[in-house]
Amino acid sequence: MARVRRLGVAALCVLSLTACASTLQQQRDSVTTTGAGPLTVGGDGLSLATAPAPAASGGAARVAAPPTAVAPRAGSRPSASSPVAASTAGGPRVSASAAALIPTSGPGWDAHHVYLGITTASDASGALHALGISLDPGNEIADAKAIVAGLNKEGGLFGRQIVLIDKDDASARVLSDPAGAGQADCVYFTQDHPVISVVNTDATLELDSFRSCFAHAHVPLVTVTTAPFDDGTEASLAPYFYNALSVSWTRLIPVLVSRLAAEHYFTGWNSLTGTPAPGPVKVGLLYGADPTGSRIGAALTKALRAAGVATDHFQYDSASDTAAALSAVLRFKADRVTHVIGVDSFQYFFMVAANTQGFLPRYGLTTYNAPQALLQSNGNARQLAGAVGLGWYPSLDVDATRSPSAGPNGRRCLAALAAGGQHFAGHRFAEAVGFAMCDGLQLGVLGAKAGHGLDPASIRSGIVALGPHYPTAGAFTSGLSQTNFALPGGARDLAWNPSCKCFAYHGSTYPIR
Repeated sequence: MARVRRLGVAALCVLSLTACASTLQQQRDSVTTTGAGPLTVGGDGLSLATAPAPAASGGAARVAAPPTAVAPRAGSRPSASSPVAASTAGGPRVSASAAALIPTSGPGWDAHHVYLGITTASDASGALHALGISLDPGNEIADAKAIVAGLNKEGGLFGRQIVLIDKDDASARVLSDPAGAGQADCVYFTQDHPVISVVNTDATLELDSFRSCFAHAHVPLVTVTTAPFDDGTEASLAPYFYNALSVSWTRLIPVLVSRLAAEHYFTGWNSLTGTPAPGPVKVGLLYGADPTGSRIGAALTKALRAAGVATDHFQYDSASDTAAALSAVLRFKADRVTHVIGVDSFQYFFMVAANTQGFLPRYGLTTYNAPQALLQSNGNARQLAGAVGLGWYPSLDVDATRSPSAGPNGRRCLAALAAGGQHFAGHRFAEAVGFAMCDGLQLGVLGAKAGHGLDPASIRSGIVALGPHYPTAGAFTSGLSQTNFALPGGARDLAWNPSCKCFAYHGSTYPIR
């Protein structure tokens, strides 16, 4: 195994859904309260209702706490699981008696407001462009404002206005010291500006220390990134970790291996010509050197070997390390690897390096690799010949002309975002960001409503109660359950089509479990 150092100025967290950039913008912190909008949480998701927005109350004064070690928050009340009440236009019904049981104030709320946190990196698109990567994430802060504005128009949460707390980090700061930036963000949301949940959009921040900081402080963290995780991640952080965009690799691996076999992926391939050929198959695996990446790599290796497939592997410290990508290519080419599977966006950098070396393996892909958003839009068609796999998030997997129609909640999210000035025609990746924002912010709100409380235990019980009926915006179906807290629950087979030079789904949706 080759292990490489992390590049301090490595420039991409492509699928952080707003992630990294390399400009030297000063970090700014902002607190935003949003007002009117067309969005409400309904029984089947976000519905367009016309109830007037309640009058906004004056903002509560905030006193910053010193940046010391984060301690668990006081004031959380236990909440037993309860069935979801009948739905109304305003979401799971909240009885007056249930609302009355909520304390007047607590960690992340007061008598008039409920606070939701979000991390952003508004300087990202410039750095992506400087790298020659065409990805436009749009304006994620405006996305979040539009969604929260709609929620407030429909009454907010338990009669309180929702206040969006945005922590916008300079990408250069995050890239140079991700652990330090993550700790600062954790203190910001758990001490300086307490919130009931945080939506993280930056994959670079998603180190074990970042995730565990929120869990230790008893603040639910909802990630909308493609930073890899597994069931071990969920278990170690329970009940404070959720993923609204990606699926656990523990659940994905058996489905992926099975579907790749069904798609005749494990057949002979000439990695010099990029065409089918008789001969032995050897799959090279690309995964991170961190504990989570190592667990995922070991599990994937075990599953492939159980299927009779020979493997090789390469680990890296940064998913955007171009030097590591070249080292991986040289290693796999020398080891006669014929097929390659990567667990995150490092696959893109590997393909770029592979093209310079005349190395054309056959790729096995998932939504973690952003087939359309990154590989189709920025990659080389020669590298993608024969690529197959599976996907669960259409806005990242296929272009708009080959995408299934958005479901009811997806359409309502798009309408709400449009009412806030956010339009995505011709901007597929920005649409993915909008859907992810909708799902990420909605998760805490619907969980609180269904669980009849604002504390983490109530949010957890509400999410469990909603389970497979949870209204997703960007994924096919909900995979939420008592044991799974990653939102996407279904996938479709995916393949590269050389005629249109594009990815396309084929077949029907099947569960990831």
